[in-house]
Amino acid sequence: MRWAASRAEERASQQIGLFGAGGDGAPPPLAAQAAWGPDEELHAEHETIGFFITGHPLDRYLKDLKRVTGTTTATLRQRSADTSAAPRNGRPDARPRVSLGGVIHTLRLKNSKKGDRYATFLLEDKEGVIEVIAWPDTYRKHETIIQSGAPVVVAGGLEVSDDRRQVIAEEITPLARACADAIRQVHLRVPLERLGRDGLATLRALLAAHPGTCEAFLHLVGPDESETVLALPTALRVAATGEIVNAVEGLLGGGALTFR
Repeated sequence: MRWAASRAEERASQQIGLFGAGGDGAPPPLAAQAAWGPDEELHAEHETIGFFITGHPLDRYLKDLKRVTGTTTATLRQRSADTSAAPRNGRPDARPRVSLGGVIHTLRLKNSKKGDRYATFLLEDKEGVIEVIAWPDTYRKHETIIQSGAPVVVAGGLEVSDDRRQVIAEEITPLARACADAIRQVHLRVPLERLGRDGLATLRALLAAHPGTCEAFLHLVGPDESETVLALPTALRVAATGEIVNAVEGLLGGGALTFR
């Protein structure tokens, strides 16, 4: 950018024409930059044009969202209509309980009358957006998560008035963690003909390197496509993480691991 500005100034002042300088005007070489990951690309896309085009941060979690959330912004719109028609006594404990996953944007930090910091933001899923407010106690507890930019699950009370609806947040959890906590079993499809005894030893070491709380099951597939299911011992329980997915699929191929 500095080079381009300098070139523009030179042209405006006719310095190049007067002194015959400037050469071929080639720009300086640009420093090498690491390629953006998918999440960074989507974040930059939303920051630039205000919405997602090439994908959505929730795409990778679609199979697991129903396990960890009770609703979406679309179903909340109908629920809001039902709630607004019902009598309300204004008490916080009378608010309908909701939980939904999404991406935080339009984050605004404010101060209460007592000077305590709280936050308002829009939570966006693939069906729309809803306003969320995190009062001071909730904001202090979850500030790092709110500021992280990662997809989250928000749980709290649904508050509906004549002209707006919003969720009063009580718990905010990273979506990846919520999905992992909801998973109880890991199933691996193991083609015996391809893997062999040495491959099985490698797989055992791989599982041992990702300890966790999920039961692990091997689906041993023979050359004739016959299948034997083997439950692994407690010592080989594993963590439901992206790292173990990448490691297993690197050994067994894409789609070899599923969570339940």
